[in-house]
Amino acid sequence: MSPRKRIVKLICFLLLTGCVLGVGLRGAYRGRELQRRLVCIENLKLLATSSAATGQFKPRSLFCPSSGSSTSNYVLVPLRTGVPIDNRAVIAYEPKSNHGGEGGNVVFADGHALFIRVPTYDELVRSVAETNP
Repeated sequence: MSPRKRIVKLICFLLLTGCVLGVGLRGAYRGRELQRRLVCIENLKLLATSSAATGQFKPRSLFCPSSGSSTSNYVLVPLRTGVPIDNRAVIAYEPKSNHGGEGGNVVFADGHALFIRVPTYDELVRSVAETNP
């Protein structure tokens, strides 16, 4: 085999290996972010339900592992006394910056939580801010 053919084969091998590694690393990063979202949503649900029950919120209690901060930046929505609560009402959410601007976790009054993507997330947070000045 000539040196030129060996070089071409080596270049092809390196390019193929680079492509496979690139795809694999991207998948691994995505999996890590999804794992962080799961931890985050459980933290937010726990914080929201315990705060709703006790009426207290300790900002350093729990934090989102994707935020890069060791302090909580979750937002609890103050509940109005004497007003019936709709099960679909938002009681807690997080800034979308925690997850790269893709959206954020939201906890509803009936206890369920969802990761909501932008632009629906932006509309939801805006409506919460308007109803709870």
